Amino acid sequence: MAVTVADLLNYKSLLLRCVAGHQALGNVVRWVHVSEVDDPTPWLRGGEMLITTNLYGREDATLRGYFDALKKSRVAAVGYGTGWPGKDVPSAWRAAAAAANLPLLEVPFETPYIALSEFVAARLAEERARDFETTLAGQADLAASLLKGVGEDQIIDRLADQLKGWAGILDASGRVTEKTARADAGLSAISDVVPSRGGLSPLSASTVAVPGMEAMLIPLGDGPESRLLVAGRAERFDPLERILISTAASLLALAASQRSQVSVEERKARTLTTQMQGYGGLLDLYDFPAASSVDVALLSTAHPLSNPEQVALEQLVAAYSERSTSVSTRPEELLIFAQPRGTESTDSIPWDRVHKLIPSATLGVCRDVRRIEAEAGVWNATTAAHRAKTLGNGVMEYAMLGSQDKLVSMFGAETRTEFAAFAQQIRTQLDPETLEAVTRFLAHNGSLEAAASDLGIHRQTLRTRLQRAERRGGFSLASPDDRSVLWLALRE
Repeated sequence: MAVTVADLLNYKSLLLRCVAGHQALGNVVRWVHVSEVDDPTPWLRGGEMLITTNLYGREDATLRGYFDALKKSRVAAVGYGTGWPGKDVPSAWRAAAAAANLPLLEVPFETPYIALSEFVAARLAEERARDFETTLAGQADLAASLLKGVGEDQIIDRLADQLKGWAGILDASGRVTEKTARADAGLSAISDVVPSRGGLSPLSASTVAVPGMEAMLIPLGDGPESRLLVAGRAERFDPLERILISTAASLLALAASQRSQVSVEERKARTLTTQMQGYGGLLDLYDFPAASSVDVALLSTAHPLSNPEQVALEQLVAAYSERSTSVSTRPEELLIFAQPRGTESTDSIPWDRVHKLIPSATLGVCRDVRRIEAEAGVWNATTAAHRAKTLGNGVMEYAMLGSQDKLVSMFGAETRTEFAAFAQQIRTQLDPETLEAVTRFLAHNGSLEAAASDLGIHRQTLRTRLQRAERRGGFSLASPDDRSVLWLALRE
């Protein structure tokens, strides 16, 4: 919700007091501005709380015109800085503010002006964060609708509910194929303003303003026969709402492409190419430049991925990539390769958003992999996905892993298999209490005191458990070689 003059007054730490214009305390404050010039209106945009100490020495006879001008400039309130303890707001200022019905606040000597700016800025930042979270939730809801296979009518119904407006879909001839409640008047007005499709860009959105409403039109595709999503309402859309409408258009276009394309054979071809030529061969198939860097991500689920889920994941990654592809060698896994659009941080692929499409999955990511080292990137992404599952994290990036995980990822598959077999053998031979004693001892680099303190037991008790572990496991914790192998094998 917006910041009002009443909010400023209710924040007791600011010590503000309203001395006139109480009827307009609901005015929205967009910013706080300090001005001592005779006429500040050329530099105002509306919604400001204007603070002054009357340093200019404005005469009482000019105050009525001053407040009238501020009122016309849509100033939210005026703050009068008393400057010194005990000084009061002049009665002439109160009378002029009351006549203009503009709130006049006393700003006492103890209140720094910057505190008002900080309060308004913080509240506006919170509001923007809430709006952003609402938009993300709306995008997730629309994406979930697609994954559940709902129809276009349900998708536009959800969009209209989130916008508190209406929506519809037009075919290439302008005929309405889907519409929500209360959409008739808007669609009729749009058809009068846009009698043909000729004026619309085939790849971008258009905004149409008609009396009493604003509508956004987005082609659902890039061909002359593409359909059109129309969303509208009486109030103007803000930037985040426009993003939400664009998301709905992308999902509708994706849903249409799912119905019209047969991707099963292509997926089989990707898998066959990978099996015969490796991951480098797959990237060659999709024209990844030899000198390019790619992101490699492994998404793992507890269930076989459906075709709509794979398509939705690929579509979102493609939206942030120069080129991308994926391959699934196991039903419950999807390995994704993507070349980011540029080198700036703003060009990076938002893998956390990709994960939100299937929140129950785990996602391991290795960024900035050289094209010729695709195989290593796959191992690293697999290691990150494994740790994400072990730690209960949804997304884990290889760059954030500890040194021992990175070290293990450097070994070949045979060595990793041997580590896993050895770890399983140790877990079978040791009871949970003894196994925990060993892992804590290794984690504290062989310090009895630190490990005992961590376990909450006496040092001698820990020593007894470690000796029991050595007898049962057939290793020596005094041996650097044995400790290194145990450290790597039991890293989870």
